[in-house]
Amino acid sequence: MAKSPLLILSFFLFFAGCKDKTTAKQKSTQNEGAVNQSDSPSKSAPTVENAASKTRRFQNCLSDSLSADTKVAKSSIAELKSAGPDVVPFLIGNIQNRQPKLREIVFQILLDKKNALEVHIDVLIKAFENNQHNLDTRTKISKLFLMIGKKDLTSKALARSCQPGPINMKPVSLEALKTMGKDASPAIPELITALDKAGHREFQSILMTLEAIACSESKEWFVYLTKTLPTISYKQNYKLSLFKSFNKFGDQTIPTLVLLIGHSNFTLNNMAKIELQKYGSKVVPSLVNIMEDNQSKSKEQVVSLLGALGKDAAASIPTLLKYYQSNKIKNRKALKAISTMGEPGLLPMKELFNKEKSSLAAECLSQMGEKGVVFLASKLSSLNLQEKKMVVRRLSRCPKKFGKQVTPFLYNELGNSDEQYSRKLNDCLRWFHADAEASLPKISDLFLNSSQNSRTELFHVLVSIGQKSTPTFSMGLTSKSAEVRELSLRGLTELKRTESNVHDMVVKLLKKEASQSVRRAALRYLSAFEEQSNKSVPVLLRLATEGEDIDRSSALQALAKIGTKEACLALTKCLKSKNSKLWAGALNNLSSFTQYSELLYPALTKIIKDKKTKQFQTYTAINTLVKLKDQRKKIASFLLKISRDTKMDVAVRRHAIIGHKTFAKHSALITPPLLKLLKGKDRTLQAASCVTLGSVGVKDKVVLKALNKASLSKDSKVRQSAQFGLTEFHKR
Repeated sequence: MAKSPLLILSFFLFFAGCKDKTTAKQKSTQNEGAVNQSDSPSKSAPTVENAASKTRRFQNCLSDSLSADTKVAKSSIAELKSAGPDVVPFLIGNIQNRQPKLREIVFQILLDKKNALEVHIDVLIKAFENNQHNLDTRTKISKLFLMIGKKDLTSKALARSCQPGPINMKPVSLEALKTMGKDASPAIPELITALDKAGHREFQSILMTLEAIACSESKEWFVYLTKTLPTISYKQNYKLSLFKSFNKFGDQTIPTLVLLIGHSNFTLNNMAKIELQKYGSKVVPSLVNIMEDNQSKSKEQVVSLLGALGKDAAASIPTLLKYYQSNKIKNRKALKAISTMGEPGLLPMKELFNKEKSSLAAECLSQMGEKGVVFLASKLSSLNLQEKKMVVRRLSRCPKKFGKQVTPFLYNELGNSDEQYSRKLNDCLRWFHADAEASLPKISDLFLNSSQNSRTELFHVLVSIGQKSTPTFSMGLTSKSAEVRELSLRGLTELKRTESNVHDMVVKLLKKEASQSVRRAALRYLSAFEEQSNKSVPVLLRLATEGEDIDRSSALQALAKIGTKEACLALTKCLKSKNSKLWAGALNNLSSFTQYSELLYPALTKIIKDKKTKQFQTYTAINTLVKLKDQRKKIASFLLKISRDTKMDVAVRRHAIIGHKTFAKHSALITPPLLKLLKGKDRTLQAASCVTLGSVGVKDKVVLKALNKASLSKDSKVRQSAQFGLTEFHKR
């Protein structure tokens, strides 16, 4: 068979290549032999050869891991995973490869070699610190750090990377340290150094990391905070953050917190006081030492803190009293602090009050619970007038729950001749009115029989007691004192006592009473209760028709205030009287009975028609008529009739026209007559018609045309009224 020239050429090239490879291999072997001969005759030559060949093999496997052939890639990765510890330095060196896929493969292989990584931890740390600008590499290495058991070395490496440098690198290290938690405590010194050098953005991040890894046994962190807080000059958020971290150390913080009380920064000293309150009596010895130090400038702050501690600071009472005695005006807060300490501070405060009788001591005692308040009240009988006033003023600000214990002492003081003291005493009794009932007999006796000037205050005490004061006020109606009778009537009115016997007593008093103020009070009582109108109305009607002018006016007003149908009938009867004053007074009070149209309509229309009625009284009658709630159409027709009656006074006709403004529902009835009046010659009636048409007239072109024409009138009043009417017309 003849062979193809192309096939012959292929065989020739193949054999030539094999010969070249064999020659190269022989040369390489000769060179290596020469090198081995130049070195010492040992077994190191095979080791170097093995290391070099391993490196080449690892490199080939790593390159093949990116092969397009899946089988080749998987076998290469498997070979790297199965390799011994020697592969770790090679992989660490390639974790910073520029190819992301290759870096990821290396990272995944290293995750399976925890024990080998521990052996080569120095290489890994060096790689981490040499990659200042490769975020992905540092992130991957930080994850490897979390896996390795040597936390002291890895945490310190992470902390060192937080020193001033590229900002974008720090979050990776800080996050890794947070994840490590307390295991990262060896890194605290480096982090503290970084915190001192940190800028505004980095400060909070580093501080949060320190809080996450520093426990209450972290001496470095505690010492740093102890030194830093008293001399802090950071911004507000820095102070708050450092202080919160410091509070986690518990009782160890007390000395530093006590020192911060006198800090010039208000925020820090206020936070220190709030925090110290949590420790109660534990901080008192340190605070007492400050109070006893003559050179201390923070005594006022300490006093307020002792007051806030309350009973827990009872051991400081002698020191506070000494401090108060050194300057009673300047150091008043010391006594107020003692008043918050309850039972332990009560005895020294009583002794101080017995000695000084000061207003400040009385104020403190009034704030020390039941025993302090009762002690003050029991001292009233032994005090002079000025001191009594001061104590009563303090007692009137005590809680009402102490009334039962205090009021007996207050009642013993009733009847004092000093008007100002009596007034203060009665104010105090009114404050404790819930417990004044126990001494009602004594209060009643003083109210009815005493000639003291503070009877009005006693009246208020009786009213505050309530319904049980009714017998006292009933007895007061028969008193010889006009003031007592008047106050008794006021009390019965305020307590709304409507019993028949009380009502009869008031009526009986009214018949023979000479004092005008008492009579007015009696009339107010009779007019206050609608349910007693059947008894009150005849009495009031008799006073209105037969009494003097003052009684008449008050009686008519009382009838109007009652507002019943019987009272309305009584007023209409007064309209028939020939007494002009009685007639005028009744007319003025009719506006209170607009719900009784059937009774008032005849009387009011008669008054309006009567030409003898005075003009202002006619106005009053028209104003009352337009307010009646029923018979609106009938009233509108009547007013139209009055407005068109030429025999009536023009002013009355004008007022009747203006009165139509309240009859918007009957605009169709009102409009035609008003249009006729608008065309009349009387300017006053024209002006009134313009105002009423604009407000309630039918909204059509005829009315609009009439108002426009009137707005061109020569008379200024008609023009102004027409313009006003047009404005109202367009609003509707």
